[in-house]
Amino acid sequence: MQEMAPERRAVRQAIESLRLTPVMFELGARPHPPRALYRAYLEQSDVFVGLYWESYGWVPPGEELSGLEDEYRLSGDRPKLIYIKTPAPGRQPRLGELIARIQRDDSVSYRPFGSADELATLVGDDLAVLLTERFAASAAPPAEPPRSLRVAPLPRPVTRLIGREPDLARVLDLLLDPDVRMVTIVGPGGIGKSRLALAVSDGARERCPDGIVYIDLAPLTEPSLVLSTMAKSLGVEEQTGTTVAAQLRDRLSEARMLIVLDNMEQLTEAAGELSDLLTATNALLLLVTSRRLLEVRGERIYTLEPLAVPTNGAVTAAVDLFVERARSIHPGYQPNDVDLATFGELSRRLDGLPLAIELAAAWLRVLSPRALLQRMGYQRLEFLREGARDLPARQRTLRDTIAWSHSLLSADARLLFARLAVFVGRADLEAIEQVANPEGSLEVLDVIADLVDQSIVQALGEAAEPRFGMLETIREFAVEKLEETGTADDFRARHQTYYLQLAERGSAGLGTSAQVEWLNRLSRENDNFRAVLRRALRRQDATSALRMGRALASYWYIGASYREGRGWMEQVAGLPNAQPYERAMARTIAAIEAFIQGDFELIETGLDDALRVIGDGGDRRTVAFAQLLQAVARGTESDDKQWQDAVNEASQRLEAEGDPLAVGFGLLARAVLARVHGQLDEARRLAQQGHDLSVQIGESYLPGYATTQLARACLGLGDVPAARNAAIEALVVARRLPNMVAMSYALELWATAELREDRAERAGRLYALAERGYRQSGYRLWRTDAEEHHRFETDLRAALGDRFEQVLAEASTVDLDGAIGELIESDPTAQRIDDGAVDTRS
Repeated sequence: MQEMAPERRAVRQAIESLRLTPVMFELGARPHPPRALYRAYLEQSDVFVGLYWESYGWVPPGEELSGLEDEYRLSGDRPKLIYIKTPAPGRQPRLGELIARIQRDDSVSYRPFGSADELATLVGDDLAVLLTERFAASAAPPAEPPRSLRVAPLPRPVTRLIGREPDLARVLDLLLDPDVRMVTIVGPGGIGKSRLALAVSDGARERCPDGIVYIDLAPLTEPSLVLSTMAKSLGVEEQTGTTVAAQLRDRLSEARMLIVLDNMEQLTEAAGELSDLLTATNALLLLVTSRRLLEVRGERIYTLEPLAVPTNGAVTAAVDLFVERARSIHPGYQPNDVDLATFGELSRRLDGLPLAIELAAAWLRVLSPRALLQRMGYQRLEFLREGARDLPARQRTLRDTIAWSHSLLSADARLLFARLAVFVGRADLEAIEQVANPEGSLEVLDVIADLVDQSIVQALGEAAEPRFGMLETIREFAVEKLEETGTADDFRARHQTYYLQLAERGSAGLGTSAQVEWLNRLSRENDNFRAVLRRALRRQDATSALRMGRALASYWYIGASYREGRGWMEQVAGLPNAQPYERAMARTIAAIEAFIQGDFELIETGLDDALRVIGDGGDRRTVAFAQLLQAVARGTESDDKQWQDAVNEASQRLEAEGDPLAVGFGLLARAVLARVHGQLDEARRLAQQGHDLSVQIGESYLPGYATTQLARACLGLGDVPAARNAAIEALVVARRLPNMVAMSYALELWATAELREDRAERAGRLYALAERGYRQSGYRLWRTDAEEHHRFETDLRAALGDRFEQVLAEASTVDLDGAIGELIESDPTAQRIDDGAVDTRS
């Protein structure tokens, strides 16, 4: 409406000149949402005229399409006259995709134009031709309709569709594709496949003039009865001398209709007959719902995911469903913020499964949301044991729903399904082979594929190798099945052994050029590492928990998970049966994590006794690293030469233990102390030396911190351009890890350089993002930097005035990682650093 106002006026005049009525958005402005308006205007229209140039249009919150594309999709079978303005050098990519789709549709007329006058002529001529064709068509004898088929009314859902609008649009798009004849909606039981299929059926009426037939296959157990059931639903009486398949092929050969086959997972052997039926007909469409794939040619799969659950306090579709069901029990109910947060936690524990939410919400007739959460806890299957009486028997309880899918599995699939319960989150094939197939009797890949096809296990291609896992509600059922075998402890022990060894390999890899790859892998496995720690603590097995803590210590501080690492180790130290050495080691690792997080107290005042207990016979690498950080912490408070000596001695011990980063850590520690005590040239030299050494190794953690120290030293020396380059390099490197604390520190230093060069607005935005990152990661500024931080904040506040608080508020609502990525992509220096073309030395 904004970029093509002259063209819209020209089209309006062309329409009116033919004594036709333009139905245009701006002619009927009303106090209603735009989407409701254009849908209402579409219903009043007989011809769709589309004008496209460069803009794709606004995508409303919670939607995936702009109104521009949504209008086109909803225009259905109306005649379409599409006009595309050229040239269009600034055409947005999504509009380009829409235009390409239009051009592939041989039922749509589209033409390029250059001016409003040319457009008016084209529209007038095309409408005249269209009217002539329609008049001629109306005079022709009507086509013979297909022989009568019985089409019963679709079932009318008793509840409205919630949170499935994007799924509805995508499945409708598939059915509107002329190359698609069969769509299978797959997903676990209780996820809402049947409800979505009914909504899709309702939205597909225009494509199916001969009707839509809904057939519930849940009562069937014999695949041979599928075609007979279809025939009966369509009013096709079986005859002797021919087959049901032949009768259906004959009666449906020209039918333009949609048949919905609901709940087909136990009847997949009939899929071949359905495929043959589609091949023998010209326009028939099939929409199938199933917990497993049909695996036939021509099948297009749509995997239905759980409803979105909140991750940051937002109200999502899963919460909306809870509120809707609460209102059905208590009309007029208005949830407060506490209720919404409780519904969010409930929906997370229920994996966003609509059936599970329905079953849980039924308890709101006697429980408050908070009481419901407390009573359910994590015992979902036991608690959700009573559903609505009109639900199918297999969905009366959550356990019944999962048990139905379990009953369809082969013996090998049931065995592997139970063993997969020891994994938390997701696991790759290597781990599953090692942990769940000790005797080697299972064809793991084939069985996993079957479990995925049955929607019992989910596959996620998040890395080079796919990873597999289960919804927690399904995993709870798998745990029960594993316990029934009597082998649960054996497989948990195998799980622990595998992940302890993986964590130890990862610890070694973090000091090499494969650092980022190992960080990513360890991050993917973090749920399983946590499971090992949690189970060890539950058994009061301090030895295993400490072993995992030592292996993950570097991962925790390189990935800025200091709080988590410190929390685990404090729990180990608190175990009543922990040996003195184990307690001392756990406290040492906790102190290291606390120090890097900005809390110096533990490493300064609470570590001497622990280090004495460990002695020379313990983990000398961890002890040497703790002593190095202890020397830094104490050296910042004193300029006594002994702390420089302590740093040198500790770094030498680290190097002797074979730590590849030992020298780099020592150089960085000396650089910090030199800067704190005003030896800026020395700090700059040491930081650069540590940076270059780490770059030679090929890792990213130390170069990031070395460049922040380099930036601090350069700022102190007044070399602002070098400080800016160093800060930007630190940001680029920290984002590769990613380490939010390091990114925030780099952003603050970049902001300082920008303010020194009188770019206060840009400095403010950088500083606001840094503050957001500090808060998000729970970081406390090192006391060596606190004074400079407060001085910079005072200067920035003075430079920005009233804008200071506004800038902070603006940064509190943006996607933090996305905003940092945009900074790097939009800054030429950052781009050159990312490409390795800038040297921060000066």
